[in-house]
Amino acid sequence: MSGVREPNPQRWPRWTAGPGAGGRYKQSPEDFEVDELPWCRPGTDGEHRWLLVEKIDYTTPEVADILARLCGVPRSEVGYAGLKDRAARTRQVFTVPGQGGIGTLPTGIRLLESGRTRHKLRIGQLRGNRFRIRVNGGDPRIAQQRAALLSESGLPNYYGPQRLANDSAERGYQLLLGEARPGPIEETRFALSAWQALQFNRVLAERGRARLGGDLLEDGDPTGPMYGWSMQWPQGEALDLEERILNESGVPYDALNRFPALTRGTRRPLWVPVAPRIEPDADGFWLHVRLPPGSYATVVLDELL
Repeated sequence: MSGVREPNPQRWPRWTAGPGAGGRYKQSPEDFEVDELPWCRPGTDGEHRWLLVEKIDYTTPEVADILARLCGVPRSEVGYAGLKDRAARTRQVFTVPGQGGIGTLPTGIRLLESGRTRHKLRIGQLRGNRFRIRVNGGDPRIAQQRAALLSESGLPNYYGPQRLANDSAERGYQLLLGEARPGPIEETRFALSAWQALQFNRVLAERGRARLGGDLLEDGDPTGPMYGWSMQWPQGEALDLEERILNESGVPYDALNRFPALTRGTRRPLWVPVAPRIEPDADGFWLHVRLPPGSYATVVLDELL
C-alpha cells in the first residue's frame, strides 16, 4: 500500500519563514526508508532472541503478531522499541523469548540479523531513527536553505500526523471522560497517547521558541507536558501556560488517573537538534536526516516543503 502525502494538512506553526521548497513525498518502499538505530547490539547468550527485521507493507504490531505465532509465545512477550510506518521500507529490532529459529517469514518481511539478549526490548529503547525520503518536484535549493535554518534553530518537536490520525485524540478524550469503553489494550494506549500528543503540540504551538520562567529543562532546553497523574510540573509562566492548555482541553486533572498504568505522564523536549542533508536529483531531492527517539520526519518535511 502507498499513497501520495502532501505537507501536513493539520499544520502547526512552522519555524522556517517564507515559501517552502514545494513538492510531494510518496510513502512507499522505494521512496521512504527508515533505519532504527538500536539501543544495543546483540550478544551470543540470553533468554531472548534479538532480531533485526526489514518489513514492507506491514505495521510493527502486525510483525510482532507474526513473530509471536511462529515462535509459539504470547504476543505480549514480543518486544520492540517503537512503531514504524507501514508504507515504507523499515528496518527495526524485535526481541522474542525462547530458543531456536523463527520459521518461514511471509513475503515482505526479512530477517537481516539475529543474536541473543538478556532483556525484552521496551518502547523507547532506541538511539533514534535514520530516514531517507524522496521528494518529487521540490526545489532542492530552497530545501537546502531551510535545512540550514533548522540546523541552527533546532526542530520543533511536534508529534506528526501519524499520531493524531483517524480521530485518535478524540477517542482518547472520550476515554478519559468515561464517555467511551476501552477496547484492546494497544488501541486504548494509542488513543490516550494521541490525546497527550495533541495537548503537547498545542503547548508548543503557542509558545514557539520562547523560554519561559519556571521551565523544566533537559540538556539545557525546555520540556513540554505529556499530561499524566505523576507528571512533573514546571513553575511560573510555564506552569500557567500548561495549566491553561489542560483546562482548555476539557479534561479535568483528576481524569488523568482513570487509566493509571497508561497515563502516568512525562516531559518531552520542545525542540531537538537536527542536521538535515539535501541530495538533489533529476526531479526534486532526497532528504537524509537522523532524529532522536519519538521525533517525526514528517515534521521535518513540513518545515522544508
